[in-house]
Amino acid sequence: MRNKLRVAITIALFTLFVAMFGFGSPDDNPHGKISQDCQDCHTSKSWKHLASPMKFDHDKTGFRLDGSHAQAECAGCHKDLVFSHVGTACADCHADHHMGQLGSDCQNCHTNRDWQSRKDIIDLHIQRGFPLTGVHAVADCESCHRNSDREEFTGTPTDCQSCHKDALATTTNPNHVLAGFTTDCENCHRAGLGSWTEAIYQHTAAFPLTGGHRSAECSQCHTNTFAGTSNACYDCHRSDYEATARPNHLASGFSTDCADCHSTMNWVSANFDHRQTAFPLTGAHIGVPCMACHATQFAGTPTNCYACHQADYDGATNPNHLAVGFSTDCASCHNSIAWNTTAWNHDALYFPINSGVHNNKWNLCSDCHTVSTNFAVFECINCHAHNLTQMNDKHSAVPNYQYLSTACYNCHPNGRKP
Repeated sequence: MRNKLRVAITIALFTLFVAMFGFGSPDDNPHGKISQDCQDCHTSKSWKHLASPMKFDHDKTGFRLDGSHAQAECAGCHKDLVFSHVGTACADCHADHHMGQLGSDCQNCHTNRDWQSRKDIIDLHIQRGFPLTGVHAVADCESCHRNSDREEFTGTPTDCQSCHKDALATTTNPNHVLAGFTTDCENCHRAGLGSWTEAIYQHTAAFPLTGGHRSAECSQCHTNTFAGTSNACYDCHRSDYEATARPNHLASGFSTDCADCHSTMNWVSANFDHRQTAFPLTGAHIGVPCMACHATQFAGTPTNCYACHQADYDGATNPNHLAVGFSTDCASCHNSIAWNTTAWNHDALYFPINSGVHNNKWNLCSDCHTVSTNFAVFECINCHAHNLTQMNDKHSAVPNYQYLSTACYNCHPNGRKP
């Protein structure tokens, strides 16, 4: 009851103090802009009598109190009641006896435990057979020397597990305990790397990590164990194999040796060598998607042109392949470089229409071949504006002359005058 009365009186006095000196808002707090409750640090005895322990957590200010700082009086650093009016650099509190010759970062040579030289500590560890490197060089002494408060330093074990057994026991990626990993952390970790996650473990030559495997989590392949893990692609990528629809690997009976087509660089880019099959890809076929020819299956896909190009054959109008009855062996005229570029040589086989006087004088095959179902029929007279009377007069001395296209061709097989 008395304690409650004391608290009530303290609060009343504080309220009166606030009214008298005019700091009725957080901005008027003698300690500056802080959100702490007065009772976190003060007691009802007096303002100078501080609570022990105090609820105030100095770590939340961004300046952790450890070493000798944890034993220092608040007023030793906070000369001003406004707590924010204090520096965080060593030189803000500690006089520089080196007169600026060694810089202002005291922690480069000293620890916050005492003013002992860090270099002397490092040299001492080298002499004792445990050189401080990497993160060990900047770690607090108390991190390893648990009984340092009793000045017990000798006899501290130097094996990794003595300090890091908790890290070993709680690591899940991979689970070191379950996997039976060695407790000699230095097999994979180095103090100079600065972090546990930066390990240097190298896969053996039997399965070197390359490409996408380098960034994979250990647990993706090593689900239960490490020793004896299969190095066959299919054992890890079975779900990828069975779910692939373009093309459907499972239905097509593809090899489960993924390395036949894929690499570790990326899963999508395949490097299947069609040259090893009975149908090597050339020309425009190289860039065609697999599914354009392999609609439902891969094994047993026909290799004749017509099987893929029937629609092109049936839809051709210049000339009309279907009506004329052209051969369905597309390769007899076409090649894989470009569909519209054919090997058909009208000039060499029949009549020069792409050279000589007839070059560029026609547009469609039907200009001369007027019967679409029979290319043996052709007309010269339709294009040449000849007059029957004039032609008869000019050819009056020509034996067996006839005013017919076939007769014209017999006398002018090269399109020129005889």
